[in-house]
Amino acid sequence: MSSIYIEEVGPDQLEEFLIYLEDHLKENGRDGPLFQPLSSAQLLDGNILRRKFEGSLGKQVGEKGWRKLWLARNPEGKIAGHIDIRARQEPNAGHRVLLGMGVDKGHRRMNIGQKLLSFVIEFCQQHPDISWLDLEVLAENIPAKSLYQKLKFKDLGTVEDMFQIEGKSYGYTSMTLKV
Repeated sequence: MSSIYIEEVGPDQLEEFLIYLEDHLKENGRDGPLFQPLSSAQLLDGNILRRKFEGSLGKQVGEKGWRKLWLARNPEGKIAGHIDIRARQEPNAGHRVLLGMGVDKGHRRMNIGQKLLSFVIEFCQQHPDISWLDLEVLAENIPAKSLYQKLKFKDLGTVEDMFQIEGKSYGYTSMTLKV
């Protein structure tokens, strides 16, 4: 794990990240639980993914529509995982941020997720305008929920049957951490 390093993604690195993310999303539910509420036939359109990140990466924390994105890389420079935080869209919720993350299939069980989360928690603690780190996770994704609980995220509750994917019901759990 010590050879993994984390770097912030700027607008000039967006293409590399989007290629990684599309490949990462193809692994959703293969050899493990779903980590996105999508069926195996559904993939997020590359243009939709681009719009989610384009224009927001260059903004500073506190600016309208800001987002920060970091990559974990292995010693060869291959993307091993990612994590991002972004401004909440609700009025008067600027002190809370939303978290998204994932670890590449070939790099799981190497504590990369924990390293990424610890990095972002520290980042948030260094920004006095950020008080809470929020996330949503599929209730059935026990490995992810266990990691969040290990780092002291509080379970706020689960919306049962939030999604119906390929004939199966999935709950959606909200979690938060005071930073």
